[in-house]
Amino acid sequence: MRFGLLGSNINYTISPFIHKELFKIRGEEHAYDVYDISEDKFQDKINSLLELNGFNITIPYKRKIIEYIDETSDFAKMLKSVNTVKNVNGKHIGYNTDAYGIEKTLDKIIDKDTEKVLILGCGNVAETAASVLAERGFETGIAAREKSEHKALAISEKVKSLYKVNCKYENFYNINGKYDIIVNCTPIGTFPNVSAVPVDDEVISGCKGVFDMVYNPIESEFIKRADAMGKKTISGLTMLVYQAVRAQEIWFEISINESRISKIISDSKEYIKENF
Repeated sequence: MRFGLLGSNINYTISPFIHKELFKIRGEEHAYDVYDISEDKFQDKINSLLELNGFNITIPYKRKIIEYIDETSDFAKMLKSVNTVKNVNGKHIGYNTDAYGIEKTLDKIIDKDTEKVLILGCGNVAETAASVLAERGFETGIAAREKSEHKALAISEKVKSLYKVNCKYENFYNINGKYDIIVNCTPIGTFPNVSAVPVDDEVISGCKGVFDMVYNPIESEFIKRADAMGKKTISGLTMLVYQAVRAQEIWFEISINESRISKIISDSKEYIKENF
């Protein structure tokens, strides 16, 4: 069977490694290729993706892909964001497994005293994170640059309307509120720009924990600074593995146990160290 990842400028991805390790759990070998397609070539290449048994989608195509599939899950439809497609006898069904990955990762860093969470960014994954947090009753702030204020406000209004919890816009460079957890949903700090950080030390010092969705490098500069201040931290690698797990559970209609998942997270860390 053939699977793959659709995105643009994704040379940093380790998804093929993760999925091939997941295939091994079932004692099987399947193809999993990267389709790194520029936006001007998307229309010419999309048919080759639709021939696969299933595929994942990342930046910048999580919304665009919806135009080319037959149906979406209710949650993916609500978010207007699809990151996993299953081909069922030529019928393409879209899902959002980012939410599962986010939730499983948050479980490892949020505690009973957590009340307010700051989300950095206002893209598809930021909206997914806001929905996951709001569904669990947390107050959230959506931090975005002034040019993207309208996007952050749209997420805020949508979350407040759907979940009846407080969600507000924060200026990326002038964050006023105090938050227990910071979730970085931007690519700032991703390989090769590993010295970049999304917020300054003053913002980090005011929180209790950091969840950085950047996974390459494993320890971003953001994570390192939070660690140095004694904060709880977790990288995006955990989320990446869990969303891949959920994708394979959808593709193969299986369940993967936690001990297997923990080993793949550990092996993925070693893979990054050896290859980047």
